[in-house]
Amino acid sequence: MPRRYDRLEMQFMVRLQLLPDNKWNIVVLRNIGKEGLLFTYDEPIPAGTCLNLCIHVPFRSGPIECEARVLRCELVPPHKIIHEVAVQFTRISALDSELIDRAAKGLKPSHGS
Repeated sequence: MPRRYDRLEMQFMVRLQLLPDNKWNIVVLRNIGKEGLLFTYDEPIPAGTCLNLCIHVPFRSGPIECEARVLRCELVPPHKIIHEVAVQFTRISALDSELIDRAAKGLKPSHGS
């Protein structure tokens, strides 16, 4: 099934907090789109797990703070020691969502703190 929104294929640093844990981890983002993102992680994260995210992107002066839910977590071949985790945003501001969408489409952001 084709994606509904474009993805920005760039590596960004993301702070994530697996809920209800209080510990924050840093991961590298593989891609991001209007509805979610993909990152790699060294441990499996069950589908349905809720996350707090703090995304540092070059097209915004401050981080994007949002919440997401894990859709899938799969081992990455060939060595199968790293997991690829896809999440869907469950809480993100409309402005940040639009900013991500414009960046993914290659358009100049019209705003962004």
